[in-house]
Amino acid sequence: MKAWLPALLRLAVLALLVVFIISPGWFEPLLKPLTENGAPAIYNQGSLLTLTLQHLRTVLVATVAATIVAVALAILVTRPAGAEFLPLSRSLVNIGQTFPPVAVLALAVPAVGFGEKPTLIALFL
Repeated sequence: MKAWLPALLRLAVLALLVVFIISPGWFEPLLKPLTENGAPAIYNQGSLLTLTLQHLRTVLVATVAATIVAVALAILVTRPAGAEFLPLSRSLVNIGQTFPPVAVLALAVPAVGFGEKPTLIALFL
Protein backbone atom coordinates (compact mmCIF):
# COMPACT_ATOMS: atom_id res chain seq x y z
CA MET A 1 0.00 0.00 0.00
CA LYS A 2 2.80 2.44 0.84
CA ALA A 3 4.73 1.59 -2.33
CA TRP A 4 2.33 3.49 -4.60
CA LEU A 5 2.10 6.55 -2.32
CA PRO A 6 5.27 8.30 -3.65
CA ALA A 7 4.11 7.72 -7.23
CA LEU A 8 0.69 9.15 -6.40
CA LEU A 9 2.29 12.18 -4.74
CA ARG A 10 4.49 12.80 -7.80
CA LEU A 11 1.46 12.53 -10.06
CA ALA A 12 -0.45 15.04 -7.91
CA VAL A 13 2.46 17.51 -7.98
CA LEU A 14 2.76 17.09 -11.76
CA ALA A 15 -0.98 17.70 -12.15
CA LEU A 16 -0.71 20.88 -10.06
CA LEU A 17 2.20 22.06 -12.21
CA VAL A 18 0.22 21.47 -15.40
CA VAL A 19 -2.78 23.34 -13.97
CA PHE A 20 -0.49 26.21 -12.90
CA ILE A 21 1.05 26.42 -16.37
CA ILE A 22 -2.32 26.36 -18.11
CA SER A 23 -4.22 28.63 -15.71
CA PRO A 24 -1.97 30.46 -13.21
CA GLY A 25 -4.78 32.83 -12.21
CA TRP A 26 -6.40 30.04 -10.20
CA PHE A 27 -3.45 30.16 -7.78
CA GLU A 28 -3.55 33.92 -7.21
CA PRO A 29 -5.72 33.73 -4.05
CA LEU A 30 -3.19 31.31 -2.54
CA LEU A 31 -0.20 33.49 -3.44
CA LYS A 32 -1.75 36.89 -2.62
CA PRO A 33 -0.91 36.73 1.14
CA LEU A 34 2.78 36.40 0.21
CA THR A 35 2.88 39.80 -1.51
CA GLU A 36 3.49 43.20 0.04
CA ASN A 37 2.01 46.64 -0.60
CA GLY A 38 -0.76 45.37 -2.86
CA ALA A 39 1.65 44.04 -5.48
CA PRO A 40 0.13 41.52 -7.84
CA ALA A 41 0.73 37.90 -6.90
CA ILE A 42 1.10 36.86 -10.54
CA TYR A 43 2.36 39.18 -13.27
CA ASN A 44 0.70 38.66 -16.63
CA GLN A 45 3.50 38.70 -19.19
CA GLY A 46 1.56 36.44 -21.47
CA SER A 47 0.22 32.95 -21.26
CA LEU A 48 2.42 30.85 -19.00
CA LEU A 49 1.92 27.94 -21.39
CA THR A 50 3.19 30.05 -24.30
CA LEU A 51 6.17 31.28 -22.28
CA THR A 52 6.98 27.71 -21.22
CA LEU A 53 6.88 26.50 -24.82
CA GLN A 54 9.10 29.41 -25.93
CA HIS A 55 11.59 28.56 -23.20
CA LEU A 56 11.63 24.88 -24.19
CA ARG A 57 12.14 25.85 -27.84
CA THR A 58 15.08 28.11 -26.94
CA VAL A 59 16.71 25.37 -24.88
CA LEU A 60 16.10 22.78 -27.62
CA VAL A 61 17.63 24.98 -30.34
CA ALA A 62 20.73 25.74 -28.25
CA THR A 63 21.13 22.09 -27.23
CA VAL A 64 20.82 20.78 -30.79
CA ALA A 65 23.27 23.40 -32.13
CA ALA A 66 25.81 22.72 -29.36
CA THR A 67 25.48 18.96 -29.85
CA ILE A 68 26.03 19.19 -33.61
CA VAL A 69 29.13 21.36 -33.19
CA ALA A 70 30.51 19.24 -30.34
CA VAL A 71 30.05 15.93 -32.15
CA ALA A 72 31.53 17.30 -35.38
CA LEU A 73 34.59 18.66 -33.57
CA ALA A 74 34.94 15.46 -31.52
CA ILE A 75 34.97 13.41 -34.71
CA LEU A 76 37.54 15.78 -36.22
CA VAL A 77 40.02 15.64 -33.32
CA THR A 78 39.76 11.88 -32.89
CA ARG A 79 40.79 11.16 -36.49
CA PRO A 80 44.45 10.97 -37.55
CA ALA A 81 44.13 14.11 -39.71
CA GLY A 82 42.90 16.22 -36.78
CA ALA A 83 44.77 14.58 -33.91
CA GLU A 84 47.10 17.57 -33.57
CA PHE A 85 44.09 19.74 -32.62
CA LEU A 86 43.12 17.54 -29.64
CA PRO A 87 45.20 19.45 -27.03
CA LEU A 88 43.93 22.77 -28.40
CA SER A 89 40.31 21.61 -28.28
CA ARG A 90 40.71 20.41 -24.69
CA SER A 91 42.18 23.76 -23.68
CA LEU A 92 39.37 25.67 -25.36
CA VAL A 93 36.72 23.50 -23.72
CA ASN A 94 38.35 23.93 -20.30
CA ILE A 95 38.43 27.70 -20.74
CA GLY A 96 34.82 27.73 -21.92
CA GLN A 97 33.68 25.79 -18.86
CA THR A 98 35.15 28.39 -16.50
CA PHE A 99 32.75 31.09 -17.70
CA PRO A 100 29.33 30.90 -16.06
CA PRO A 101 26.36 31.40 -18.42
CA VAL A 102 25.43 34.63 -16.61
CA ALA A 103 28.82 36.12 -17.49
CA VAL A 104 28.43 35.04 -21.11
CA LEU A 105 24.97 36.59 -21.11
CA ALA A 106 26.36 39.85 -19.68
CA LEU A 107 28.96 39.97 -22.46
CA ALA A 108 26.52 38.94 -25.20
CA VAL A 109 23.81 41.52 -24.44
CA PRO A 110 25.92 44.56 -25.42
CA ALA A 111 27.12 42.74 -28.53
CA VAL A 112 23.81 41.43 -29.91
CA GLY A 113 21.15 43.25 -27.85
CA PHE A 114 18.34 41.97 -25.68
CA GLY A 115 16.11 39.07 -26.56
CA GLU A 116 16.61 35.48 -27.51
CA LYS A 117 20.00 35.84 -29.24
CA PRO A 118 22.15 36.38 -26.11
CA THR A 119 20.28 33.59 -24.36
CA LEU A 120 21.04 31.22 -27.22
CA ILE A 121 24.71 32.23 -27.11
CA ALA A 122 24.93 31.61 -23.36
CA LEU A 123 23.17 28.25 -23.62
CA PHE A 124 25.24 27.22 -26.65
CA LEU A 125 28.52 27.83 -24.86
